[in-house]
Parts: sequence; C-alpha cells; structure tokens
Amino acid sequence: MTEQNSPHTALLESDADSAPQEQTNYLNDRLFKHNFGTPERRAIAIDFLNSVLKEDGYGTITELDYRNSELIPERDYQKLLIIDILCTTDRGEQIDIEVQVILQDDFAKRIMAYWSKLYIAEVKKAQSYEQCRRTIIVSLLADNLMPHTDYHSRIQAVDRRHDQVFTDVFDLHILEIDKFIPDKPVTQMSAVEKWLAVFSRKVNQKVKDEIAKSEGAIAMMMQESELFLQDQDNYTAYLFAEEAERVRRSHERAWEKRGIEIGEKRGIEMGEKRGIEIGIEMGEKRGIEKNKDETVLKLHEMNMSRDFIAKACDYSLKKVNEIIADAQKKSVSQKQGTKKNSK
Repeated sequence: MTEQNSPHTALLESDADSAPQEQTNYLNDRLFKHNFGTPERRAIAIDFLNSVLKEDGYGTITELDYRNSELIPERDYQKLLIIDILCTTDRGEQIDIEVQVILQDDFAKRIMAYWSKLYIAEVKKAQSYEQCRRTIIVSLLADNLMPHTDYHSRIQAVDRRHDQVFTDVFDLHILEIDKFIPDKPVTQMSAVEKWLAVFSRKVNQKVKDEIAKSEGAIAMMMQESELFLQDQDNYTAYLFAEEAERVRRSHERAWEKRGIEIGEKRGIEMGEKRGIEIGIEMGEKRGIEKNKDETVLKLHEMNMSRDFIAKACDYSLKKVNEIIADAQKKSVSQKQGTKKNSK
C-alpha cells in the first residue's frame, strides 16, 4: 500500500462539513475552564490527567478537589498570580493545569513562580517538610518550546552529574500539541494521544467521533462544549477569547517582523561603523609602517648597519633589505626618467 493511500494519512484530512477553521477549539480559555475547571465536570479532568501521568508510573487519580486559582500575595508589593486550573488529588498532591496558546519568552520563569507559590502554600499547611506532597504542573502548549521532537516532556529537579532525581516534589509535564502527529488508527492510539488528537484539530470530525466512542470523558467534553456554545452569552465569550488570541498572534508576528527589520538596520549600521573603525585602524597601521619605512631609509643614509636598523625599527633583516632595495630601484627609475626628459 502506498503512503498516499494509507488509511493513517486520512486522519489528517478534513471532512467537507468540518473544515479546520470551523472546528471547536477545546483549548479556548473560556471553554477549557468550563470543561476542566468545574467540580460537576471533574471526570473530564481526572481522565485527562490520568492519561498524561500514568505513563510515568503515577497511581490512578480517583478524585479532584478544586481550589481557588488566584494565588493571593501576603504583602502588597508581591505579585498576584492567576493560574488556569488548580486542584488537589485524593492523595493530597497539588496539580496546576495550564494552557498556553501563545508561547511567551518568560514561560519557564513564570512556571517556576507558579510552582514555588504552590509549594510554599503546601509547606505552610504541613506539620513538617516530610509531609509536603508533590506539586505537579501539566502545561498544554500550542507552540513549540523544547528542542526535541517528542510532544511530551517531563521536567524534575535532577542531579545532572549522576542522572538521578534529587526530589519529586517538583514535577512539570509539557505537552507540545503542534508536535503531535496523528499518524495511526484510533484503535492504536494511547489515551493521551486521543486527547491530543482532539485538542490539535488535526483530525476530521469522523475521527473525533470514533475517539469519543472509545473514550467516555472525551465524549463528555465534546457534549458539554456543544451545550456551552448553544448559550448566546457563552458563545460570545468564546468568540471574544478566540479573537483575542488572533490579535495577540497578529501583534506577535508584527513585532517579530519589526524586530527583524530593526535588527537588520542595526546590523548594517554596526557593520558600517565597524568598517570605518577597521579603515581607521588600517590607515593608522599603514601610516605607522610608512613612517617606519622612512626611518629605515634615513638610518641607511646615515650609514647605520642593516642589523641595527632592523632592531631599531622592529623589522626583520629581510624587511629592511626589501625597503632599501625598493628605494634604490625607485631612485634609479627616477634618474632614468630625468635623463629622458632632458634629451
């Protein structure tokens, strides 16, 4: 079977009734929080988290307790942090679910700020450090961040010299949706691959329906999304969130283009400036060499030895001989020219 006729490639095609731009964006800020961030729909979040975490040996999450996602500062001068979804598992582990549609330069530092705030809250709650539970962050990225091609990264505090985990209290899972390629039949997809296939909008509605039949939580998310968007106010909020992301991306591209233009202009200016500097340096060097050459000839006229001249002018003896020989040739040529003109 050729690649063009492979049933796997059909997963990437869009039905006529479901063009990619018309598909529901389940990562839309308002819709995602509706589906994943409310107690009455916690089954959706539980299934998603289990699909992500079980590959790394986590036990199964059976319950989630939702918490206030605003990390209120204790001092007026401290920064208010607002995370997407914050919950606690039945084992007492904190989980922060983050969705980043547009990747920002400060992503890594911001994630560390979120984790540190959550962990400090855990320390204050526990009676001892030994009782502090793991704090997990699961981040869904629409853009690419990591240099490798794998869509799932797990980041911990690791001893890099000996490749050993120092502590498991910090656990960051990054899912780069753009790297996920649905190149296999639904029956061969893992649980997390099915979630990413729906999130990525790289599959057609037929494939989504097939996924929904095999995954109850995904079916529930799709049904809840449809009901949510039937409400005019919710649909308006959804569209506003979509437009906000489009504007941000447009501004990002504009600033990127402007940055390239400024960079090119500065590069040209710096190149011109450096060219002038090099020209001055070369001119000065040539001027110094010319003065030294004249000094060689003056010392030669004074019958100084060529060894002495070489040391005095910091030249090699060969260089001194060349300068004197060139000067003598020019002198002979000038005399011959003078004789011709006199005739």
